[in-house]
Amino acid sequence: MARPTRIDLPGGWYHVVNRGIERREIFREERSFEHFLELLSKMPERFAIKIHGYVLMGNHYHLQVETPEANLSKAIQWLNVSYSVWYNRRYRRVGPLFQGRFKAILHEKETQGVTINRYIHLNPVRVKALGGHEGSAEEIRQEMIEQRVKALKEYRWSSYRYYVGGMKSPEWITTQDIVGFFDGEKRASAASFLPAGA
Repeated sequence: MARPTRIDLPGGWYHVVNRGIERREIFREERSFEHFLELLSKMPERFAIKIHGYVLMGNHYHLQVETPEANLSKAIQWLNVSYSVWYNRRYRRVGPLFQGRFKAILHEKETQGVTINRYIHLNPVRVKALGGHEGSAEEIRQEMIEQRVKALKEYRWSSYRYYVGGMKSPEWITTQDIVGFFDGEKRASAASFLPAGA
């Protein structure tokens, strides 16, 4: 059975996800995270895409990208192949690194842009337990928000810090479109990236 054709639109916004084969790690050490980001940083110039957000986890990654030239498949294929070749050479392995074709979910920027961006950035606190809590419901809620914000600000392999002012955004990350959805605020607050009741 043939694979369905990918929807590749000019100006399309996509949530891109890819995972290691058999859910194995694709980032073994700090250098592997760094190399992936080096490749990612070349994509806007090389493919004229916009990167609105990313998070790199141990065995998968998430990206939020916009494709002015309708070339998502070409761009992500280059990223995955370039990283796989580097990874296989570095760790003396052979065979596929990723479990298959990357997922790309097309979404509306106005109605889903912030939601997808939030989802991507919350990955590090979704998979880590943040410990038990004591106190009133409101105190517990506030403590959890503070813990999550702290964990997100400390997580180095995400674009979260560029959105909340923790670090100056590199030229290859486009934050202004998402920040523009926050009622005209100059910068989103750290907690604004957490869903209500988080």
